[in-house]
Amino acid sequence: MPDLDDIVLTVAAADRANFGAVARANHVSQSTVSRAVQRVEASLGVPLFDREGRSVRVNAAAAPVLDGLRSMVDTWNALSQSPNPAGSLSIFCTLTASQTIVPDVLAAFRREHPTVELSLHTGAASRALDAALSGEVDAAFAPLPRSLPRALVSLEVAATSLVAFCALDTRVSRPWADVRLVLPRPGVTRSLIDEWRRVHMSTEHSVQETETHEEVVTLTALGSGIGIVPRLVLESSALRPRLRELSPPARLPTMGIGLCAARRNIARGPLALLWAMLR
Repeated sequence: MPDLDDIVLTVAAADRANFGAVARANHVSQSTVSRAVQRVEASLGVPLFDREGRSVRVNAAAAPVLDGLRSMVDTWNALSQSPNPAGSLSIFCTLTASQTIVPDVLAAFRREHPTVELSLHTGAASRALDAALSGEVDAAFAPLPRSLPRALVSLEVAATSLVAFCALDTRVSRPWADVRLVLPRPGVTRSLIDEWRRVHMSTEHSVQETETHEEVVTLTALGSGIGIVPRLVLESSALRPRLRELSPPARLPTMGIGLCAARRNIARGPLALLWAMLR
């Protein structure tokens, strides 16, 4: 699905058949309109306009496609003009995110659209992208991988470094020889940790896996070994006073956190309003 702003400019260009007029009406340059149209055409794989010198006209074969795009814009305009649109919005996030990132990100949306029914589904960070992709929820706050699945789009809303820590009474030798690591099961966080270990750790370590980041913190506080989680998780944990931060053999990576949704859904209902607000 192309970007909604690009779709709006493309539909306006189709209605006026004049890129210059669209540019003036929207207070952008003509090249901005032209590039928006090109991105939409590339995303859909359909030529929408016939270009002859400085003039353009709608490609007759593309009329049904433009009608579909026009319908999307009309739907979004109707929703955005309603002060209290009906509908629901379901969000997946970790327990930590539900108490830190989510309230800040959704506060303005809640004020603007108080009648939208919000629902939160909490679980392991490793499940977030699948939840958004499968349609289990409308969107998910998730650690961002280096390469997002093509069917998903994301807006980065925060960033957090990874941090290593142990219980106050746990003895740790340098450079972390003969220690157990407490790590989340495979997902974005674990991929970053494993890549860091391959580059910077010269010895193998036994690993205890957990389902969630929060479980890593709890087991580490009980003396299970060295835990590694996003700093956001450690700093917001009630167990923080029982833990001490460690200096790792090399700097741990930073991880982006984004709101992710299926491309097919971002122009629909309350999610379209939230997406436009955050963008």
